[in-house]
Amino acid sequence: MKKLLSLIFTTAFLFSLCACQKETEKPAVTISGVDIEQGVYNYFYYYEAKHASLSGEKTNESDYALSRCKRFVAINTIFHNKGMVLTNADKIQVSEKVNNFMLRFKDYFDKIGVSRQNLTSIFTCEKREEALFQSEYDTGTDNIQAEEAIKNYFYDNYVLFYNACGYYETDENGNIVATSKTNLNAVFSSLVADYTLTPENSSNLFSAGALEKGFPVSDGILLKRGESSYPEGFFEKVFAQTANTVRVYTYDECVFAVLKSDLTENGDTLYESYRSACIKDIYSVEWEDRITDIIKDL
Repeated sequence: MKKLLSLIFTTAFLFSLCACQKETEKPAVTISGVDIEQGVYNYFYYYEAKHASLSGEKTNESDYALSRCKRFVAINTIFHNKGMVLTNADKIQVSEKVNNFMLRFKDYFDKIGVSRQNLTSIFTCEKREEALFQSEYDTGTDNIQAEEAIKNYFYDNYVLFYNACGYYETDENGNIVATSKTNLNAVFSSLVADYTLTPENSSNLFSAGALEKGFPVSDGILLKRGESSYPEGFFEKVFAQTANTVRVYTYDECVFAVLKSDLTENGDTLYESYRSACIKDIYSVEWEDRITDIIKDL
């Protein structure tokens, strides 16, 4: 079935390329009969490719820009071929992003020949791809099997918790002071408690106890598996922790006291907020494969 859908998807694209041609004074490149404005190409070449290189990716700017131009043509063509339109909210987000980029980088974009209209075209295309992705993979909450898969992903890959954190003292050479580590670990160990009988009050009780020791407690934190904002292995430890309990986790430079909240009791509103992100995580590889199949011969 997926292969059939991919074939239909690809065929519809190939037969409608010419419908999306746009007259320009001097195109930077022409892809399957569709002219790409110089400013659009320049954005991909100078801005996106350079940033990819700076982030450590091995990038050939020309190849990168050409690939992005092909994707630009493919997404716009498929979007129009499906008769889709962006919502007013989408258009407002595009406008706000353009305004933000022009405010921050106008001099740079003027230098490389990227206009406001070029940015609008590029960011509109990004929104169109988001809309296409959602139309393909978000089948709605009435699809019980699909909805169950998304919910299972959410509850298997996110944890909700509160934490207090303390850093060990260091000497003039940057080494941890042993007595500081011992004393701080003892303070944090005194916060360990089990609040399973009163989960509705657990965060208040934990916060009060931590503040009494001189350590403020964070607001509720929803952490995704694989995020790097906490030490390696932190997610797995909290994920395995019993809900409504406080546990202490020590690391080389600091110590955490963590109150884990019961996501299954508190997660419906959070799930609704993160549902689209979960769908993207689940299906993004498949989507990339489909788009790659479409543009590889352009």
